[in-house]
Parts: sequence; structure tokens; C-alpha cells
Amino acid sequence: MPSSSDCWGIEIGAHAIKALRLQKAGQKFSVTEFDVIPYKKVLTTPDIDVDEQIRLGMDQLLARHTIGNATIVVSVPGHMAFARFAKLPPVEPKKVPDIVKFEAVQQIPFPIEQVEWDYQTFQHADSPDVEVGIFAITKERVANWLNNFHAVGLHVHAMTLSPLAVYNAIAYDEQWADAAPGTILMDIGTSATDLIIIEGGRLWLRTIPIGGHHFTEALVRGFKLSYSKAEKIKKEAATSKYARQIFQAMRPVFVDLVGEVQKSLGYYQSLNRDADLKQLIGMGSTFRLPGLQKFLKQQLQLEVIRHDEFKSIEIDGRDAASFAENALSMAPAYGLALQGLEQDRVTCNVLPSVLIRQQVWKSKVPYNIAAAVLFSAAAVIGYSNLWIDRQTYAANSSARQQAQAIISTAQAKQTEWKAIEGGSDPRSKIENLRRILDYRNVWPSILTDIDAALASTKPQEEVVSADPEAIKTIPRQLRKQVTIDLINYGYESKKQDTLQIFGERSAIQGGMYEGFMTNEEMEARRSAQATATPTTTGEAQPVQDPPSFTITISGTTTRESAPKFLNDTLVKYFNDKEAEMDEADKSHAADPAKNPIGRDRPYRITNVKIDKITPLLTLENRPAAEIPGNPRIPGAAEEAPAPLPGVRGLPGAVRPLPGVRGLPGAVPGPGIEGEFPGEGGRANSGTTTDVASLLPGDPLAKEDHTSDWSFVMTFRIELIRPEEARKAEQDEHNTTTPAQPVASVEGR
Repeated sequence: MPSSSDCWGIEIGAHAIKALRLQKAGQKFSVTEFDVIPYKKVLTTPDIDVDEQIRLGMDQLLARHTIGNATIVVSVPGHMAFARFAKLPPVEPKKVPDIVKFEAVQQIPFPIEQVEWDYQTFQHADSPDVEVGIFAITKERVANWLNNFHAVGLHVHAMTLSPLAVYNAIAYDEQWADAAPGTILMDIGTSATDLIIIEGGRLWLRTIPIGGHHFTEALVRGFKLSYSKAEKIKKEAATSKYARQIFQAMRPVFVDLVGEVQKSLGYYQSLNRDADLKQLIGMGSTFRLPGLQKFLKQQLQLEVIRHDEFKSIEIDGRDAASFAENALSMAPAYGLALQGLEQDRVTCNVLPSVLIRQQVWKSKVPYNIAAAVLFSAAAVIGYSNLWIDRQTYAANSSARQQAQAIISTAQAKQTEWKAIEGGSDPRSKIENLRRILDYRNVWPSILTDIDAALASTKPQEEVVSADPEAIKTIPRQLRKQVTIDLINYGYESKKQDTLQIFGERSAIQGGMYEGFMTNEEMEARRSAQATATPTTTGEAQPVQDPPSFTITISGTTTRESAPKFLNDTLVKYFNDKEAEMDEADKSHAADPAKNPIGRDRPYRITNVKIDKITPLLTLENRPAAEIPGNPRIPGAAEEAPAPLPGVRGLPGAVRPLPGVRGLPGAVPGPGIEGEFPGEGGRANSGTTTDVASLLPGDPLAKEDHTSDWSFVMTFRIELIRPEEARKAEQDEHNTTTPAQPVASVEGR
């Protein structure tokens, strides 16, 4: 288990390994050990084995220092990771993780499952805006980086980004509050420079691909030196008599570095219009270069401070002077150690979640052992008490007799309860009887709606009068006449029946549920009802949700511009009905005491549309007199279509004749002896006569029908739940039937 007051911060740089051990004593922190272990060659050298150099350096660190049970926090360079910043929409605090994950998926340029990531929110005390910093690194890089530590037997407890460690170090050392002045932290490393901007509780960072290595390369090119000699000249430049020449050789790199810094500051200020940056704090050994501090101050017009000492930590003894000499490059290790001691401002851990869980479980091992010991002790004590009680019970015969009597009484009561529980519950029977009446008014209501929709076409009085001569006074194309030929319906079970205008209907018999099911489904439902457990209120649990089905209306109209005419009348009526029911549903949701839909409509109407509308001119342009099926035209009877099948086993109904608003006269039934002879019956004369010859003809049949339109219209019927339908009927009953006063006992 790692110590909570002792932590090693280890930074793996490109030039050296820097490690710092920080210990907490009360409210003070002191540096007890530190080390800087340079590599034989910098890690940017071509063809070098980077992992081998890191492991050799780690071996030296472990040989010089004892890690013990101290917490280990390491960093990854800024150029190996991703840092993205975004503003969050105003949401509840508990929803922030979900919003941040969505932002992470959008911002990170890798699939989210291929990276280890963490985030930190920032908010200024005077601003409601919340910003988030998302920090990520690919799992492959994390695994390769951790292998260097595992290879030397070092267990890492946390991993963060090097620029975040720099921020934690300076923020703690300067004791910045949330309203810190606008400050730029510039940590120039060997291969890259981390630029961190802190302002008003916000944090923003960027890694610039220019570092101390590029200054050394400039000296190599300028003076034709080896890399090692150029590195030595760079370190001694401040005291060299050739300082001016050295600066001139490195000036192009100075210019490139300042240019990148200016671009970064310009981008930051474009995102934050009210930005007010006051100072720049520089870190890293490269800041010792002569002229760099002055050059930055002139180009950026900011106060430039070189941070070469730490004020909030203590270091005593002979290491104090050595630490002061290396303090300029120790900020990342200092910040890592502060995170291990929970003194960080930004908490970021990109360690794999598997390792984090292992550490959590490992830290709980002592507590689990203590809990197991306590459980074992409790079990031993409980068993001892049980053994003592059994011995006492065996020695007392009267107590055994009393216990046996109580057990016998309990068993008798249990048997009695099982008999009551296994009996039939009258509430289930009552509920099943009540369900017989469910949805009995569905089809009458649907037909009422269809009839009301036809009335919405507002036919002329002459058309409604059914007087052929009066009808002919109106040109056929101007008549507001709609003829309904068929009404089809299809349930969700995909079984369809056809409802003729004058066909009989028996699907409602036995309850709407059974009308929607096959025999097998009906039997399964009845079995479920028989075994249903009534609720405490006496109602049986519902077997299934109410079904829904589609109504298809096929018909014709004589009206010109039929599409617009039908949309403005029939479709508008059903859409208005749908809107009316939706508004009632909203009212019911706001006040459950209100009826959810209209009192006489146990369903909702949806998906109203004209599926098909076609001019009759497409029927081979044949005159109305030649249309087959007209019984008054010679030869038409042979071509007449067969009667349509009946509804769910009822006798077939004769196709309705076109007439007034789709309601033709009724046709006598076949086989009635003594009158209306027809198929299956006998005429008064004893001869069999074709029924078609006795049917009245259509006085308007000889008109030109080619301008008529055929259409198919559909809408969906969604039945409401039975309990809602019952409530609607009860509300209607209570509204239309006033309650009768009940005479009191005294009144009698």
C-alpha cells in the first residue's frame, strides 16, 4: 500500500531522468531526496534505443535511492499526448461526465476505446461558464512507457502529462488563488516546449516542437562542431567570451520559437477576447542561454521571469546547493510529487483503468482481512451460543412440549392459509366479466367518424336529395359527391377482413381482445387470465397491450381537382380529429383527473393520408355504358364481379352500387320463399329468376364517368388501454346522468 505522506515524482525527459522525493510533515513539505541522471546520449539521437537508455537510467536511480512504499507518480511528455479544451453547455453537475465523454469522442483524433483519457473542469468564480480540459494518450504509448518501469520492478501509481505537472508545481509554489493573474508558463525541454496559460481559473496549453536540441543543432551547423561539443558550448554560453557569436548562431531558432509562441498567444486571445496576460515565467535549462530572456521580453512585450527557485518547499543540508543549481528543470518532478500527496490543482491520471482498480483492491486488502477476522469471530460466537441453547433445550422436556405445540399450531395455520390461497378469487371473475364489454363501441365510433368525414364534404342539396333529375342539374365535375365502395381493416397480426357498407359485423362479439386473436392466441390469453394474480386493488394484471389496426377506405368522387378536394375535406377532418385527441392527451398528462380523449372515442387516430388517387380515365377510356357489372346493361350480368367475401365467416355481401354518399339501397337477402325470388329460393310461379334482373338500375349510369376519380385513403386506429376507456365511459355517464340524492335514515 503506497504511503499518503511520501511520494516520488519521476520525469522521463529526453536529456535526463529527474526525480524528486517529497515528504509531508504536518502542513509543510520537504525535499528529502532528488536526482538528475543524464543519458549517455540524448533520446533524440538517430538510431538510439530509447527504451534501453531509459531503463539504464532507472537502474541507476534505484541503485542510488530506496523507493520503499512511497507513492510513484510519473509523467509523459506533452508532445506524446493530446490536450483539448471546450466550453460546456449549462447542464446539471451530475450530467457533466456524460457531456464530457461526448466532447472527448468529438475532440480526440483516435477512437475513444484506443486511448486512456481524463478530464478537468475549470470555472471562474465570476462566470457561469464551465470549461473542460480533456487529456488523452493512446493505450499503445501508455503500455510502452510503463514497460520501462515494470522492467526495473517499479510499480507506478499515477501517470499525468508533464505540462500539467509544471502547472501544479508553480500554482502551489506561488500560492495562486482561483483569480490568478494572466500568466504564461514556458517550460523549454530538450525536444519540445510546453506553453501553459493560466488566467482567471482557466487553463490552456500547447506543445511547441522546438526545444534545447534545436539550439544545439544550430551550433553544430554554425561552428561545424560535434553534438557533444556544441552541447557543452551551449551550457557555458553565459560565461563564454564568445557569447555574442553563440547568440547569433542560435538566433534563427530564437526567432522560430518566439514566432510559435506568438501564434499560440494569438489563437488563445481569439478564443478569449477578454484575455489579459501579464507575465511569462520561464523554466528549463535552456533558459540559461544568454539573451533569451531579453529577446522574449522585447518580442512579446511581457515581463519575463526565470523561475530558478522554489519558495514553498524546504530542503536542508548539503543537497540544498545542488538542488538550487538544478531547480530550473525540476518543476515537472515537483508537480508530480505534489499530485501523489493530493496537493495538485489539476488532477489527471491516464494510467490504465485496470491498474487503477488493482491498486484500489490492493489498498483494501488490510480492511478485507480485518473484516474476515471479525466475521469468523462472530460465526464462532454464534455457533457457541447455538450449542449452549441446544444443550439447554435437550435438558428441559417441558420446554420441548411447549415448542412442539406451537409448531403444530403453526403448521395447521399454514395448511389453512394454503387452502385459502389455492381457492378461486372472485375479483378475477368480476374483472373478466367486466372485460366482455371492453371496446364494444369501437366500430360504431369509427363508422360515425367516417360518416362525419363524408358530411364534411358539404354535398349540395340536390346530391343529398337522391333525385336523379335534380342531381343532373349540377355538372358532374362540380358535384361534391364522394362514394365509399369498401372499408378494409388490417390488424397488427397481419390478418385482414373486409367490411362491406351493408355487411354485418360480429368481430366485437366476445370482446375486442378476442376479436383480434387466433384461436391459439385466445386460448393462451384465457389460460393467463385464469392464473393471473389480482392486485391489492382487486384488478387483474393486464394480459397484453391493446392492439392497433389500419382502416383503408376505397371510393370514388366526381369532384374535379379531387386531390385538393379530398385533402381539404376527408383528410382535414381526420387530421383535426387526431389533433383534438392529442390536445386531450396533453390535458390528461397535465391533469390525470381529466378524460384522456373524447368521451365516445376509445381510440386515437394517427397517420391519416391518401395512399392512392387515380382518374377513372385510366380504365381504358371506356364509356360508363360499357363498364361491366351494371345490371341494367345487356350482357353486363355475365361480366359482373362475384360478391365480396363476408366479414369473418359471415355470408358474402353484394358490392354496393354507386349512389348518394356511398350509401346505396339495401339488397334483399337470397332464398326468401314467396317474394323476391332469387338464388336458393322459389318465385310465386315456381320458376327460378336471376336476382340481377330484379335489381333497380342506376339512373346516372349513362353519364360520362371518365372524369371521376378513384382514391384509397388510410388511417391508423390506436386503441387506448381498457382502464382508460372505462374511465372515459364513466366520465360520460357521470356527466349525462346526474347523481340521485340518497334519502337519509332520519328522513325515512
